[in-house]
Amino acid sequence: MIRSKTPKDEEISEENLIGKSIVDPNGHILAKCVGVFEDDKKKLRLKLAIKTKLDSDFVVKETIPVQLIKNIGEVILLKKAFEIQPIAIEDIVTFEVPEEITGSSEAGKPEEKIDTVPVEQVTVTEKQEVIKKDSKKPSTKSGKKAKSQHIEQFNDSFQTILKEKDTQIRNVRIVEFVKTLTTNKRFTKKAVQLLVAKMTEADLVTRNITAIILNHLSESTPLLLVPYFREGLELLYNEPSKDVEQLITNYLTRTATNANSNILQVNFQSFFDNLIIKRKICKNITRNRIHNLNLKIFVNNFYVQDILIYYYLKRIIKKKEDAQEFAQFLKNYNAIIIAYSLLTAFKQSEWKAFLDSPLLENTFEKPFIKSIEKILEQFNSGNIKEISDIVDPKLGYQFSNQLIQKMIKLQINDVLANVSILPIDILSSFFNDDDNRTMQIIYELINKQEIAAQIVFIDEKTFIAPRDK
Repeated sequence: MIRSKTPKDEEISEENLIGKSIVDPNGHILAKCVGVFEDDKKKLRLKLAIKTKLDSDFVVKETIPVQLIKNIGEVILLKKAFEIQPIAIEDIVTFEVPEEITGSSEAGKPEEKIDTVPVEQVTVTEKQEVIKKDSKKPSTKSGKKAKSQHIEQFNDSFQTILKEKDTQIRNVRIVEFVKTLTTNKRFTKKAVQLLVAKMTEADLVTRNITAIILNHLSESTPLLLVPYFREGLELLYNEPSKDVEQLITNYLTRTATNANSNILQVNFQSFFDNLIIKRKICKNITRNRIHNLNLKIFVNNFYVQDILIYYYLKRIIKKKEDAQEFAQFLKNYNAIIIAYSLLTAFKQSEWKAFLDSPLLENTFEKPFIKSIEKILEQFNSGNIKEISDIVDPKLGYQFSNQLIQKMIKLQINDVLANVSILPIDILSSFFNDDDNRTMQIIYELINKQEIAAQIVFIDEKTFIAPRDK
């Protein structure tokens, strides 16, 4: 059984506290401890982070004095209730251009952390788009004048580049233009809009130079291009010049890779549905061309691969007339991401429908199918270690964590449907877990209210029980 201890001075340390859930006397998970520091009065306090609607850890202003801690065990139990103000989604994720942007190729790249998931990655039908902060302001005469000045500034700079015949001088001017563009926040948004518009012009030289400028932007500040990513895809699918096509492919690939999960602010679900399934846009472009270009662009972005694979799997599971074509497309993806999409977006009956499809035997090699089946088996058996060992090296921690969360969620729901209370260490023993991810995920699921459960303390032991209604 898990026993909580009365905290001693030596236990009030970062090693003992960071990463643990903070629970009030009623069993409600308030936050996670992400730091220990001294305040102005030399008193130790806990720095807190809460789970947001985007499933990311957001550090809040509130802190907790260590004197409020009652016990330290698997969790940090408080002596009394503590209130944390909710965080508005628009305060968490904005895509404003920073006031100062360096010329480094790392600028705008999301920080890589293994304990956060920047954007919720559940099933395709449940995915939420990132809500951008509305930065529109009432139109004023000064605002119109500034807008006009920005357009004039852009046109002057672009025409100077366009008219330059010397290649080396032109490249220098492009670099200078991009530097000006990324260091002037008010000019940036309008300039990027105008660049995307330039890509629609008939003149080949204009499109070529514009694509070069966009490549420079994708190297320094890829997040600037995310709001215009869908337009970039349509430009690519319709581009007649192979040279310009390659330039567009380069900047889109770099943006998709560096923006990582932030790319999901683009509404890819409806876009790919209209593009690939319903064929409402880019009707003259074949699915095969679209597929081949998407393979290049999203080669390192598993978030978008997951969305594409969802549509391909759905056509096969539903036995649509074009299922054979989509089965061929699936051959170009890794078996691990296909298994991931099956597990997160479809029911068990649909897994079977896919595995029983005659298209599999006719399209895929046996080792490929066996790889998918193995992951499904490990999921059903609650083998966290095996899932981690298979998924982590290929897709990363965030994706394996989603599979494990769903695995644990299903198990807890089944257990709590039959018992009124259960020691939490017995529940965790249902899973093969060498890295103790089970406990962390259970607390996260309760904190986000994704399971109807609560933490209960009885005689200094920790239990899980159905949440009070």
